[in-house]
Amino acid sequence: GAAPGTPSASPAAAGAAASPAAGMPAAAAAAASAAEPGLLTKLHTYVQISPQLGVLAERLGLKRLVPVAVDRAMCEIITPIVERSVTIACMTTYELVTKDYANDPDESRLRAAAHLMVSSLAGSLALVTCKEPLRVSLGSQLKMMLQPSMDPATLAQAVELLVNDNLDLGCTIIERAATDKAVRDIDKSLAQAYEARVAARQRNVDFYRRSLMEQQQQGAAFPAALPDSLKPKPGNPAQQRVYEDYGRLPRGVHPLPRGYPEGGAPPGSPLQAGMEGAPGAVPDRPESRLPEGTLHGAALIEGLMTWTAAADSAVNAALQRDANASWEACSSELAPVLGQFKEMLGGEDVTLFCAKRIIRRTWEYLSKVHAGLHAEALALCVAAMGGPDSLGARRICSELTSFWVQINSEAKLNRDVAEALIRKGLLLLPEVDAYLAKLLLQTRTQALGDFAVLLARAVKDGLAGYADVSMSLELLGKLSAAAGSNEAILQLLNAARQSSRARAALRAGLPDLAGLKDKQDPPGFHQQVAQLFEDFARRAMANPEEKLHAPFVAQLRTAGLLNLDDVTDRMLRILVELAVNHCLQSEAPTTRPDGTQAPGPLSFLAVDPLVKLMVCLVAGHGGGEAFLNRMLAMTVCLLRRDAE
Repeated sequence: GAAPGTPSASPAAAGAAASPAAGMPAAAAAAASAAEPGLLTKLHTYVQISPQLGVLAERLGLKRLVPVAVDRAMCEIITPIVERSVTIACMTTYELVTKDYANDPDESRLRAAAHLMVSSLAGSLALVTCKEPLRVSLGSQLKMMLQPSMDPATLAQAVELLVNDNLDLGCTIIERAATDKAVRDIDKSLAQAYEARVAARQRNVDFYRRSLMEQQQQGAAFPAALPDSLKPKPGNPAQQRVYEDYGRLPRGVHPLPRGYPEGGAPPGSPLQAGMEGAPGAVPDRPESRLPEGTLHGAALIEGLMTWTAAADSAVNAALQRDANASWEACSSELAPVLGQFKEMLGGEDVTLFCAKRIIRRTWEYLSKVHAGLHAEALALCVAAMGGPDSLGARRICSELTSFWVQINSEAKLNRDVAEALIRKGLLLLPEVDAYLAKLLLQTRTQALGDFAVLLARAVKDGLAGYADVSMSLELLGKLSAAAGSNEAILQLLNAARQSSRARAALRAGLPDLAGLKDKQDPPGFHQQVAQLFEDFARRAMANPEEKLHAPFVAQLRTAGLLNLDDVTDRMLRILVELAVNHCLQSEAPTTRPDGTQAPGPLSFLAVDPLVKLMVCLVAGHGGGEAFLNRMLAMTVCLLRRDAE
């Protein structure tokens, strides 16, 4: 065959020639059909060495080096890829099969469906995830081994050939490791479900009716709330075919034989060291492990199930003592339960999964204690994602709000749950506002009105901004005004507006509106400021080129009006009011040709001196940015006051 680098044999052409029609090297197909249990101990029999490498393969001993490179490359990436793929596959499979087979008494059907789905999902995820990392890792390993013996140009072409020919072999082995681990983990997660069905059969108990009764007693929304025609039925052939189809999904490479030990590798293989912690066979390669202390896969699901049971038990005990207990009264008692939940949170995927499980439960249990517990747990998830401003926290809040919108019962309008979530800032209120306003336009139920009132109280209490829920509150105000008998609601809405504006003013550093009223001015103060302003206006008109007006500014200082305190704010307020009032009163309406009134011209004889005085104080007498900010803040405050 031609040597690498010759024009007749490019690496791409060589790779294509070495691959069969299925797009997989012959070595990978051999590995897929082999019946020997010691596949990885005989990896050298399955690696592909392109004939285009010719004598070079014999001289460098590639049949010996390539299997080691493949093994090391897989060792480098397999643990995080398999753990992630298995975790996602187990979570998804557990959620679906426990719903679809919730009332099926035959554990074999549950097990078969779980195995079919979890192996397909885990294998597909592993394949999608591992291909590019494995390509990079295998290329690095081969370059490190062959670099001392080859020139750079020949090395690059040889490495590309070897990687292309053996990439699918490594992907196949990683896929098999993921599917084997996923099957083991899902069986651990479903162990209690299997045992419950076996126990029911041994006691001659009708598992189907018993499960329906237990779900109804627990108040679970699924499947008890479904019509009989939609409830899961045992032995449904159509349902079983859905899961059987998972076993028919092509994944691009064939599965490996199921003859070697757990973990997807024989004893002593570095792959098993990466997954189970057994001694590795390749020296000088640290094991690739996920951080300890974080649950994954089946362990995470089992941990959540255990925590849920403990949380329900603790809450039920509190409610038995006092059926109307509040979260505040029970928070210290339930603090250890929240501590256990916090310990389960780890990476973004794990935290998001835990948050979704809590979201599902939030509107199933509507007591104040349940509401507080779920809100606190979701707040812990938000903190684990990096705080309320992080992208992960936004995703949790979006999931929660979307779930709330999709609830088809009035449970979504429960006051205790809504208050707990709003207090923690977990609901995306603009989305809630848009949805609620749409409902209020379509139908006007008492529950919707009460929920809108709850939002108004939240604004009044500082838990939300008026702009976040303005559509719902404006609609509530119009409906209440039309009814004519809801004065209390109108007063609440007005208080909510005032509270929101006051908080906005405080955040912006604006003076308090309450301090702007004339009745709070000292006796004679308004007249004193008006006289000083009139004096300055005369000076400005008499000497328009003068910019400092030092005698007048000295007069202001002597009167204590420039100390940037409450007195200064009062002076500025009166000056602006005098200028604006003079300007508005100067307007003389005119008559249009058609006889209608038209606005007349305005006189700025008072506004111009005010502007000159401000420029004089800011630029000429050291007022600077501090005085300018105070003047602008006062102007904004007055605009807002007059707009109200």
